[in-house]
Amino acid sequence: MSDNNLQLNQLGSDYKLTTISRTHKYSCLLDSFAFVTGITPKELMRDIGHAGTGENEPRGFHTQEIIEPLINRGFWITPIELFPVSEDPETGEKRIVKFGLEEVDNFRRFAKQLQGANGVLLGFTQERIPHATAWVHSLVHDPIGVAYPILELNNHVAVSILMDKPLIPNMFWMIQ
Repeated sequence: MSDNNLQLNQLGSDYKLTTISRTHKYSCLLDSFAFVTGITPKELMRDIGHAGTGENEPRGFHTQEIIEPLINRGFWITPIELFPVSEDPETGEKRIVKFGLEEVDNFRRFAKQLQGANGVLLGFTQERIPHATAWVHSLVHDPIGVAYPILELNNHVAVSILMDKPLIPNMFWMIQ
């Protein structure tokens, strides 16, 4: 475990509700990873090699650009997909991996992975725009300037509470 994450986990009950300041229009992914790890957005941009503004450079960031700077600082990053897709090696047919008999079982598994973990939630806004938020101490910290709890993470509640918020998640990057 990295020293940064150890400090994050030791905050415990002293943790204060804070919001993320968005660096620019296309920086939700970078700002969310920066918030969780304590690395400044400016440091991550330096390590990545661009600011993601779209002005004579790529617009936004890809998770793969952020992983290496985090690994170089001693963080461990694990992707947890809500609905993973597997491909048959012979036919190439794709199928959604199910963790139980019903779709809700995937939500239960996803919610279970969020419990006690810190990381970045990826998904879409209700307008289907890709978006990322930080997930720290069981709170969503959204770069649009809001923070909110998900009160329960079990059974059907995970579906309704997650879906009622500004982010419709499909992946969680757990950071240790």
